[in-house]
Amino acid sequence: MDEDEPEEERFDGYDIPGGAQGGITGGAGGGQPPRGHNVAGGDDPGDSSSSSSNCDGSDTSPPDPRDFLGSRKRHWSREKKDKYDRRYAALNKFIQECHKAKKSSHRPKKPEKLEVDRFTGDRKDTQRFVHAVEIKLDFLRDSLVKEIDKVSLVIPLLRDTAKEWYNAIHLHINKDATKQRGIKFDPKNELRTWEGFRKHLEGSFGGHSDRNRALREWSQLNLKDGKVDRFIDELIHLAAVLGYSGEFVKDRARMGMADLLNAAWSMKTPHPVAYMDYLELMRQTGHQL
Repeated sequence: MDEDEPEEERFDGYDIPGGAQGGITGGAGGGQPPRGHNVAGGDDPGDSSSSSSNCDGSDTSPPDPRDFLGSRKRHWSREKKDKYDRRYAALNKFIQECHKAKKSSHRPKKPEKLEVDRFTGDRKDTQRFVHAVEIKLDFLRDSLVKEIDKVSLVIPLLRDTAKEWYNAIHLHINKDATKQRGIKFDPKNELRTWEGFRKHLEGSFGGHSDRNRALREWSQLNLKDGKVDRFIDELIHLAAVLGYSGEFVKDRARMGMADLLNAAWSMKTPHPVAYMDYLELMRQTGHQL
């Protein structure tokens, strides 16, 4: 008998991965698979590292499906090779899902909120808020794998002026908001990390020491070609630092427009009354140009 035949018969024993035929050979007199090496993951008493590791996560990495199915043979027919490939893919998916579920089961559950007093935008309260948030995030570091998870917990804590500040940068953080505005989404935007978010928050509400610098930048702020997002974002940032709002911000926006945007803007009627809506429409007009 050809020495490859037992392998071929062994493979035929897995007609239903994980099912009742898991350990039955496919042909009379054929070789039987190693005891316990069925797709359902039965134990092999003689091997402590056998398929029992499929779903118990005891190994650092999941087992190879070939440990159960045997190797793919070159001399097999196309039909037999395709059949093997389908079973290999199904078994590999099963093993990977079990391994992933076991790993995630050891990770603490992501909290629904941070137990931190809310921040309204009061400059005297900025350092208290940032310090309290960082203590909580450090305590929860094992459950907050992604940076955006940290930012998403901080956003609901913003109120009043701080909430208005966030609304201005929302489209840089939320993918759906970016899509609605027709802007290319940047998943690596620093605002989607706690470090970048904190830096911008402290820049806007960092205290009176920044006021003189902000006043200089406010007076010099002008739109450069192709930089409408940066112009609007900086305008909102400086307005938050200086405590400006309403018509004063709208006037500064008009003064800083480039000629091309100014011409297009004059054709947009009526203009929104709320200054935040006013700036967002200006942003959209710049994108259209």
